[in-house]
Amino acid sequence: MKASIGSKKKLIREQGENVLLIVLIAGTIIAVSTQHIAWGLVPIAIALVVNKFNRRKDQRSQHHQLSHLESLIQSTQSEQENQQILLWQVKQKAEEIEQSLQSFKQQQIQDTDSLKAKTSILNQVETIVEKQEHLEQKQQELEEARSRLESEINQKFSTTEQVEELQRYLKQVTQLLESLVQFQTEQSQTLATKLSELQLNLDHQSESES
Repeated sequence: MKASIGSKKKLIREQGENVLLIVLIAGTIIAVSTQHIAWGLVPIAIALVVNKFNRRKDQRSQHHQLSHLESLIQSTQSEQENQQILLWQVKQKAEEIEQSLQSFKQQQIQDTDSLKAKTSILNQVETIVEKQEHLEQKQQELEEARSRLESEINQKFSTTEQVEELQRYLKQVTQLLESLVQFQTEQSQTLATKLSELQLNLDHQSESES
């Protein structure tokens, strides 16, 4: 639309210049034929006035175009600045999200390690408990065997040598029972230690989560 208006103004100005040129030529011819200089000066004066008017009009048009161009440049610069600010904000948000993801992954790793440690301790505790139950069963079986053996000794053997030999055998069985009891005690202490470690880990995990 603006280009069409500018083209029309340019066409009108060219037509005006053509008319002035015709007037100037006609005035010159009249001045030469009538020998009156005034006829030649009038079109020249008119041409100068119109030319000056057109020049001012062109200057105003150029000034308006320059102002419009400066406005467009400022608007473009402002838009670029806004885009840069928006880009910076998006970048900051992306960095925050990345940090949150890293923290979440780190927390997952810590939780997994803690769970593995707890699982390992629980497995060890279960193994110790099973061994202790097995030892208790064996100890009970040995106690029952010794009782039966003592009863049979009292019933079947009467000589001193036989009694002494059986007593030595019973002594060995008693020592074996004592060794089993000692081993069972050590296993119980180990179990208590593992349970304490597990409790400490659970307490530490609870403090970390709180």
